[in-house]
Amino acid sequence: MARMYPPMLDPNDTRIPRSERVVFDALRDQLDNDFVVFHSAVWLGKGDRNELSDGEADFVVGHPNLGILVLEIKGGSIRFEPNTSGGYGPGQWYSVDHFNQVHKLKHDPFDQVKRNKYALIKKIDEIPEDGQKKFSYGHAVIFPDVYGDLPVLPAKVDKNMFIDGRDMSSLARRIVEVYRSWRGDYPVRPLGEDGVALLVSLLSPTLEMKSLLAARIGNDSAQFLSLTKQQFDLLNKLRRRRKALITGCAGSGKTALAVEKARRLARDDKMQVLLTCYNARLADALRVEFIDLPDVTVANFHALCHSLAREAGITVDKPDGMANDVYFADYLPDQMLSAIARLPNKRYDALIVDEGQDFLPSWWIPLEELLVENPIVYIFYDDNQRLFTEPTNFPFQEEPYWLDVNCRNTQAIHKIVKSFYINPDAAYITAKGPAGERVEVYTYDSREEEDVLLAQVLERLTLEGKVNPRHITVLTRYTPQRLGWLSRTLGGVILRDQPRGPKHTLCCTIKSFKGMESPVVVLAGLGTLMEAKDETEARDSLETLLYVGISRAVSHLVVLLPKDTTRSIRKAFEE
Repeated sequence: MARMYPPMLDPNDTRIPRSERVVFDALRDQLDNDFVVFHSAVWLGKGDRNELSDGEADFVVGHPNLGILVLEIKGGSIRFEPNTSGGYGPGQWYSVDHFNQVHKLKHDPFDQVKRNKYALIKKIDEIPEDGQKKFSYGHAVIFPDVYGDLPVLPAKVDKNMFIDGRDMSSLARRIVEVYRSWRGDYPVRPLGEDGVALLVSLLSPTLEMKSLLAARIGNDSAQFLSLTKQQFDLLNKLRRRRKALITGCAGSGKTALAVEKARRLARDDKMQVLLTCYNARLADALRVEFIDLPDVTVANFHALCHSLAREAGITVDKPDGMANDVYFADYLPDQMLSAIARLPNKRYDALIVDEGQDFLPSWWIPLEELLVENPIVYIFYDDNQRLFTEPTNFPFQEEPYWLDVNCRNTQAIHKIVKSFYINPDAAYITAKGPAGERVEVYTYDSREEEDVLLAQVLERLTLEGKVNPRHITVLTRYTPQRLGWLSRTLGGVILRDQPRGPKHTLCCTIKSFKGMESPVVVLAGLGTLMEAKDETEARDSLETLLYVGISRAVSHLVVLLPKDTTRSIRKAFEE
């Protein structure tokens, strides 16, 4: 039995023609285990003029000794009329379906499969590998519903280039014959097991990808996250799309998918990729993921504004009297747009945006100006984490792909996260994590009492729980400076904005930690500071901040709440 990718076809997918299902079953059941077969194989490369170009084949068959075969499937009765112009050269191909409806084929099936074959050859040649890739390549067209000789065939078509319904019961034999007819007596390099593995990596990538577990805080070794079937299916679907919106709950793997998509576009498709987000801290963490891929540029949006303006010789100094909100929302993006006009060679093939819900509508204008014609654009977002008052407004309208499996939090943490999720689909969100420890909640009357509580929590976590201080993150509503906690020692650990020592624990605002995660999170500083009521932090809904902050915790969560917290919020933490 052949190794099939995917292992089976979705019986409810009406987009898969009956003819392809028939061929899929025959290839699976008749070919032996040395064959690999890819259904609806897609790839993305560059054309003769270096433009982005889609590649697709109904089936690609690989064998370590025989090579690679590209197959095109055409169902129904088939006929060719040589004296009718088909718009693709002399002659017109027709198919007749089971309802006796006649359809003109938009493409000559033999030209189509030949183009797909050469596109695949070019794509494989682009992959940096040692040695020559002069494998044996061939192509054929299968007419599974034709049970007789076609009365007329184009002169360019050889009998070994097509297979019909009479061959379906002995399809394995005919596939080998087609292989051999293309190879002839010409000596070629066998595909080999390495070539088969290369084909699998190109047409059906691995189900594992590097995780940003704990945002690399205290992690010295690489971590791996096994994708859910939902994420794996989505990655395959995204390979077919130039533009896509991907939404999901916190912890559903949006950032991990954004990283993996950017990596594949740069590594496999040789594209210049821009990966951007709102959060500077997240951008710093993501940048580490691409040390080996210089074709991926990682920058948060405002850092990108600064970088391009400096490169173009345009000032980014804040004008006297300008409010911070205006500077970041309008002035910097305008300077970026002016810079792009001076940098005509600074263009990207693909744009990947994480935290898309926090991008203002006007920011998409300079981002689009940075792209080549007909680019790849993927936007990942969670509308429940939107920390601006304006509604989500993206540069294109598409039906979003929805991720509803929480892959980050324990069941105990996920239960509380759902309480703060305002989307009506909250009931359908599930979590795949373990049950986890009980979420700890403590209340206090005053700021002084909160300081004592925080010190006790940190001491217990590190001394009794033996938790590495670098695996703990203290997240706050207000800046740690305003709370008097920055560089302060509490419970034997030192709270720092940039932890460096073994006793350092990260302490930062919830907003600045969006998109990140930590094994242990302590939420503190959630009460209202009267002297800071005009700060940006004070204007954000506490419910929204709690949703973001709680969902950052992977394994354990501790929450310090003021006793005057509203009943609706306190209820979410009651068992």
